Amino acid sequence: AWASLRWVEAPVRRAQLSDRRLLMMGATAMSGAILVAWALAAPKLDVQNLESKSAALYFGASDISKYRRECHARMGESISYTERCRLGASSASSEIAVWADSHGVEIAAALGETLGGRGISVAQITASSCPPAMGFTPHGVKNCREHNDRTAQALIADPRVHTVVIAARWGWYMRDDASAFKAGLEQSVALLAQAGKTVLLIEPFPEYKYPVPSALGALSRRDNVEDSRFGQTANEYQRTQSEALQQIGRLGLMPNVQVFSTSKVLCGDIKCRVISDEGAPLYFDDNHLSMAGARVIAKALSEHF
Repeated sequence: AWASLRWVEAPVRRAQLSDRRLLMMGATAMSGAILVAWALAAPKLDVQNLESKSAALYFGASDISKYRRECHARMGESISYTERCRLGASSASSEIAVWADSHGVEIAAALGETLGGRGISVAQITASSCPPAMGFTPHGVKNCREHNDRTAQALIADPRVHTVVIAARWGWYMRDDASAFKAGLEQSVALLAQAGKTVLLIEPFPEYKYPVPSALGALSRRDNVEDSRFGQTANEYQRTQSEALQQIGRLGLMPNVQVFSTSKVLCGDIKCRVISDEGAPLYFDDNHLSMAGARVIAKALSEHF
């Protein structure tokens, strides 16, 4: 699973190729992966006959937003503001916008589920590897600057939008160009706040060095998986995300800006959670929250509205 993520899925996400070439590459890679998987694991693992708990953990890898394909812009692409997906109470006059990279996809879907019954629309404005930082161009990503310029102006001009939720894989972009990313993020937040919008910054999600569902599924076959035994420590989260947390904390001092503490929801005093109370993985890979994880965040987020 890790090899597939590292050498198949990640390169395809970043690729600037036609759908036809991507399809051919994917088919070839999948064929090879199937042969390798059969040779290594077929005699040992029959997913259909696994205990229900183990199977649920493995299949957490597919627990993604049903709107991801139609509402999320792929690498280098952009969905216009007028064509954005409006989830929840889609025809409502009151709207919350989720402006983010791919870390906001499941958050938008979960907020739509949570807030729809309260008559609130949730606009999903997400683009792969394109954080909401104006003037910032991530390495190898086309049209991100233009996408963010158009999005910021559209949000400012839209009277229905009263709150903008901003999320991203903060640390990833700081490794790319920290100063440019920080400046662009501050510009985005300042423009929205000055326009009278409430800006809600979501702290980074804890990240792992392995696909969480596969790891938990494999471990559960030989031992009991308990939430308290897995996940990084709270101290490790604070250490690895310190630069991002400091920047978000500074922006949170601005008028009309609030900070949502991910660590208070996903991390206790000792460990960060990777499994929900119902036994579902909170991630579908090593850094993206699954729908189960996004619902945990959305439940806490809804208190801000």
